[in-house]
Amino acid sequence: MDLETEIVKKVRKKIHYKRSDTFSNHIKTILQIDPLKYSGTVRDSGFVIWRYSRKCGIFYPVIHGEITNKEGKTGFSLYARLNIVGFIFSALSGATFFLSWVLGSQSFATPYSLGNWPGKIGIGLLFGSIPVLSIRMMYGFVKRRELGEFVGVIPANPVKSLRGD
Repeated sequence: MDLETEIVKKVRKKIHYKRSDTFSNHIKTILQIDPLKYSGTVRDSGFVIWRYSRKCGIFYPVIHGEITNKEGKTGFSLYARLNIVGFIFSALSGATFFLSWVLGSQSFATPYSLGNWPGKIGIGLLFGSIPVLSIRMMYGFVKRRELGEFVGVIPANPVKSLRGD
């Protein structure tokens, strides 16, 4: 059995729910709250797979694996991205913190409420980055764990690149 078939077969065994990487399917995964079973799709040239994580809630990674075959040599690329629901929630929470400071600081008696818009925007960016950075830290922990688990699926270590964006 060739390497591509072996990798695809192992990943296909892990997938319990066959779902494409869409917003509605990630909502289903979040509402389902099943941290032991994977969702995703498998193609001949790769796969997309994910599972809900209790450690970071909706901020779980989506793992992409690409199998390449050039000049008779099989290579493998594995990377992870934040799911679309987690990305949207992260952006909205950062924007909410930012806007609540910039627009809400009119009622506070601070040096930044006296018409100093650059100061308001700077403080707003600082407070807006707090939820985004904490979400990225949670996501990073789970991403490293999930990528490490999938490196074990690949036989004979043909990993060409391993990255997380």
